[in-house]
Order: sequence, then structure tokens, then C-alpha cells
Amino acid sequence: MEWQRRLVLLTLVLLAASALSGCGDALTVHRVASALDAAPDVPSIAGHWLMRGDEGESVAILQIEGVDARGARCREARVTYLEDADTIELGDEVCFVEFNGHLVAELRSASDPKFFRQYLVRITDEKIEVCGAHPIWLMLEWLTEDRPTGYSLDSLAFTSRDEGDESDLLVFVSDRQEMREFLELALPELAAACDAGDEDFFKWFEFERMSPEEEAADAASKAAPGD
Repeated sequence: MEWQRRLVLLTLVLLAASALSGCGDALTVHRVASALDAAPDVPSIAGHWLMRGDEGESVAILQIEGVDARGARCREARVTYLEDADTIELGDEVCFVEFNGHLVAELRSASDPKFFRQYLVRITDEKIEVCGAHPIWLMLEWLTEDRPTGYSLDSLAFTSRDEGDESDLLVFVSDRQEMREFLELALPELAAACDAGDEDFFKWFEFERMSPEEEAADAASKAAPGD
């Protein structure tokens, strides 16, 4: 009964996220990261990060607000994605874990009940790159639809809802160890697809750290009357 209640609530969360993003969502009931994991060497991520278009224009902004320190495994930070008029609250905590050298950022949802999103990322002091710009589980599912793979999501326990136009809603209820073993197997294929970058969808999406001047100009534009 408790799991049924949580799944109903999670479906509502997924529907709300899909309505904002238009591209689906994927959450897990359990964490993938563990307190026993070694802390990857990830720099501070607090700040505003800008995705630029082909002409250098602003496409989206990733806001990460909180106190974090280089090398910390988990960071208390509110993560918000802004694109056009849409604002998506992605989480209030970020934890990092590596699988065979591939870095995963796990975000805890800001609202109750708590669920988790995972992204395949590459991070330096000046850049955050996200493989496919969607949660790992969606990317892995779409990869199986695009080409033959050496894994099958059927080995995991999840529920899905197809909204059409790639607006999939995925809820994973597998336990932590099952998901970790799966990611050990599947992440190299997803990373290779984004490394190849031979399609618009399977590639690394870049967010550049905004300078203090750019952050100030962005804040002023949002505060201007009529905005």
C-alpha cells in the first residue's frame, strides 16, 4: 500500500515535470549514490551556468545556489533550470558517484516525497556538460530505440507512461544495487554515443560558467519592470 501511494505521488511529480519540460522525465525511488562511495574530484558547482546557441545567444541557464566545496561527495544546493518562460526545480541536493570512470550527478527532488534524478556529466571549473541533457534512464531507453545495445531496461523494475513526442515518464523502483550494476554495464555505451556526437540528440550539452558581470546583467534583466 505504501509503495502504491508513493507511485501515485511520483506519477503526479512526473506529469508536472513533463508539462514544464515537454521532453519527459525519469526518477528513481532509491538513491544510486551511497555514503560508502569515494568522493570524486568535482570542483565547486555553485553559480549560474549558461547554455549558448549556435550564434552565441543564451538558450538556457542552470542556477545552482548553495554552499559547496571541491571534492565534497554531496552538496546542499538548489538546482534550477530556466529556459524561455519555463522554470524547472530539479533538486535541492547533488551527490556525485563514478562508474568505471563515468561521472553521475544525482539530484534529490526539492519537494516531498523525495525521489532522485541521475545525469551523466563532465565537470570542470568553467564548464558543466550533460550527456543528452536528460536523466540517464531516459537517455538509455532512447538509445535502445535508436540502435542495438548490450543492455535491456527490462532487467530493471520500473513503470512507464508514453505521452508521445518523446515525452516518456519513467519511475524506477529497483533497489540501489540493481541500478548500480546496471549502470556499470550501460553507461559506457551512453557515454560513447555522446562522445561521437553524430546526432543532435546524443551529444554533450555544454553549460559555461557565467562571469559575475553576466550574472549581474541577467539578474537586472529579470528585475526590470514588465519582465
